[in-house]
Amino acid sequence: HQHLRIRFADNGRGIHPEDAPKIFDSFYRTDPARSQTIKGSGLGLAITKQIIEKLGGSISAEGTPDQGLTVT
Repeated sequence: HQHLRIRFADNGRGIHPEDAPKIFDSFYRTDPARSQTIKGSGLGLAITKQIIEKLGGSISAEGTPDQGLTVT
């Protein structure tokens, strides 16, 4: 079996480490002020997780406030 690991990282606002697993929950927002649906429904990462897991893979996130987010 061959495996492929892809990591996306940024240096944006980041998130608290305890919030990282929650970003894959439907409609989850780390910032209550961003509860408006104008910029998205909050389903993208939940759908992504479902697709990846159906294909036998896994997805995870880790972040630090003010230091960015990494999704693997």
